[in-house]
This record gives sequence, structure tokens and C-alpha cells, in this order.
Amino acid sequence: MAAIDSCQERMRLVDLERYIDEVVAPREARATLCRTGLAWGLVSAGVLNLSFVLPGVMADWGLSGAQAGALAGRTFMGMFVGALLAGPLADRFGRRLLAVVLSLIGGLSTLSTAFAATPEAFGLWRFLSGLSFGGLGPVLFAGLCDFCGRGDRGRQLVLLESFWALGAMAGAFWALWVQSWSSWRAVVVFPGLLLPVALLLALGPESPRFLFFKGRIEPLERRYGSSPQSAARVSGGEKLTDGPYLGRTILMVSLWAVVSFAYYALFLWLPKIFALSGVGVVRARWFTLFVMAAQLPGYLLAAWSVERFGRVATAVVTLGGTAATALLFLSVTGSAGYLTAAVALSVFCLGAWGVLYAWTPEQFPTSLRGGAGGLTGASARAAGIVAPFFTGWAFDGGLGLTGVLSLVAATMALSALGAWRFGFETRRREIG
Repeated sequence: MAAIDSCQERMRLVDLERYIDEVVAPREARATLCRTGLAWGLVSAGVLNLSFVLPGVMADWGLSGAQAGALAGRTFMGMFVGALLAGPLADRFGRRLLAVVLSLIGGLSTLSTAFAATPEAFGLWRFLSGLSFGGLGPVLFAGLCDFCGRGDRGRQLVLLESFWALGAMAGAFWALWVQSWSSWRAVVVFPGLLLPVALLLALGPESPRFLFFKGRIEPLERRYGSSPQSAARVSGGEKLTDGPYLGRTILMVSLWAVVSFAYYALFLWLPKIFALSGVGVVRARWFTLFVMAAQLPGYLLAAWSVERFGRVATAVVTLGGTAATALLFLSVTGSAGYLTAAVALSVFCLGAWGVLYAWTPEQFPTSLRGGAGGLTGASARAAGIVAPFFTGWAFDGGLGLTGVLSLVAATMALSALGAWRFGFETRRREIG
């Protein structure tokens, strides 16, 4: 009897995969990528504008580097909570509803940050913004994954992550322009564009995989004129701690934490890092923009590589490359050398981010996809809480830039070994 049930569930999944490949993906994948990409780009702008905002905040309120790092950590505290809550809620109530609600919260709270009168108020609004930013990650990527066919699912997910670079560049251009005539308060309003994006998300369809696994075939038939055969509700009783998923969960949680620590320990402090390396303040801001621009080729290379060579191989190369370029930064001299090393570091580190965002949702079924993304996202946000504080403390104390980069190199090298040894390849596999 158990064998018959297993065979029936297998037939449902095969039929669902064919339905997604032939009916849903050709019609919805690109439009869904655009909608979710706009939201994800604005999340990036909202998180990374801290690198432009922190110097002004420190000057206005007389904060030390450690205090500013702790204040920046409020964003990641919110992201931690948002990721933990939003992923499971998206598995229960749907990707679209959570995406709309979180976008509204993010837009309103970022606009409110501009009116903060004290560091405490600033931290509160940044926490609420982080709640939105952290929650949108697992929701948007689980949602897009549900619409994509097997042939280019990884590429589409990495392309969604590439909107992080586009949002970072847009936010940086905005900050550089605004700071020429105004203060940090004008910089923080840019992610308020999440408000109109929430409307676009509301007008889009709900995930077909989510509808299928909830047994709701009527919306599928209304939108697509058909539904998968055997559209009975498939059990969603799996847990992330179950045998086939426990090892994947541990590996992904670890990789996300390491990459997040490296990213936020370095990139939020880029203007300061360049200044400590002898680069002038104005030039340091433009160098920061160039480094953010270098994120895009990192994503594009990863988008090509995950379908050509697979997720595991791409993860090993990008993680190992981040370790190598962190050490390279320690060995160069002069403005050109620092910029070159930082650009190379950006390419590899953001390539690693792209792989993780594509690889993670593919390793778990629909009933766990949001929750898995939430848990891995929460581990990244926990590292994001520690990272800017650690960098600020290192600059105020005796470790300095050498200590930060050495730690990044060591943890990234170990992560590359872990991905190579324990990684589960998902290229062109059925995901359920």
C-alpha cells in the first residue's frame, strides 16, 4: 500500500513538473521575475544605503564606530525576525499575500526613517524596515522558483538575485546625487518605492505550486485553462529535520551565515575601508559605487555557470574565489590596487550569493520551501547583525582591516570545502 501511495505521489509530481514546464513557465516566469526583481532591488537599496548613511548619522549624533555598527545591526535584527516569520507564513498563506504585506511595511517604514529625531527612533524604523527586507527574501525567491521550469530555473533565480546589484547601484547613484545638496535623511527615502511595487505584486498570480499542494485547482483552471492531473492535495507533513533534508538544512544555514558575514562585514564599511587604505573621502564614495557595479557581472557569471556546470561546482569556485580575493586585498597597495582587489572580491562574493539564492529553494519541496528560505535567511541576518558591529569594533580596536579580511578568507575557504564535500546537486531535478 505504501508503495502504491509513493508511486501515486511520484506521478503527481511528474505531472506537476510538466505542467509548470509547458503551461506556467512560458507565460509567467519572465513577468514574475520582473515583479519580484523590482521588490528585491529596492530591498538592496534599503539595506546598502547604510554605507552612505552611517557617516552622516555618526556626525549628527556623535556616535563611535561600535555604536554606529550596533545601530546598523538593528536592520539585521529586523531581517532576522522577518525571515523566520515570513517563510513559514508564506508556506501556509501563500507567496503573494506575504510579498504584498511586507512590501507595504517596508515602504512605509523607510519613509519614516527620514524623520527620525534620535538614534533610538532611527533604530526602531530600521528594525521595521529590516522586518520587511528579511521577510521578502524567502518569499520572493520561493515564489519565483514555483513559476520556473526545470530547464532554466537556476538561471532565473540568479537573475532575480542580480536585481540586488541593480538596486544597489540605483541606490548609490541616488545617494551620491542627494548628498551633493542634502543630508542622509534624503538618502533613506529611495526604498519607499516599495509602496507602488506592492500593487504590482498584488496584481500578479499566486504560486501554482502552492495552489496545487493546497488542492486549489479552480484558480489554476481560470488563469491557465487547465490544471495538473491528479490535483489532489499532496501531504505537506515534511519537516526540515527529516532525514533527507537535515543535512541540506545544516549546510545551507552554514553557507548563508558565512557569506552574509563576509558581505556585510566588508561592503557596509567600504567607504571607511577605502579611507583607511589612504583613499580620499569623495573618491572613496565613487570607488564604492564601482565595487557595487561589479556585483552585476558576478551574478551574470553565476547565472550562466549554475546551468552549465551545476550548483555545487559554481558554489565551490565562488566561495573559494572570495577567500582568495580577500587575501589579495591585503597584499595590494595604491588606489588602483585597492579598487581592483575590491572589484574582484565583489564579483566572487556576489556570485556566491547568487548561487545560494538559486540553490537553496530547489533543495526543498513546496511545503518546506518558504520555511527553508526563512531559516537560511535568518542565519544570514544573524551574521549580518554581528558583522557590522565586528567591523566597527575591529576598526576601533587593534585588529583593523587585516583581522577582518583574514577571518573572511578563512571562513570562505572552509565553506568552499563544505560545499564540495556535502553539496546536493539540483540542476534540472524535479523539486516538488
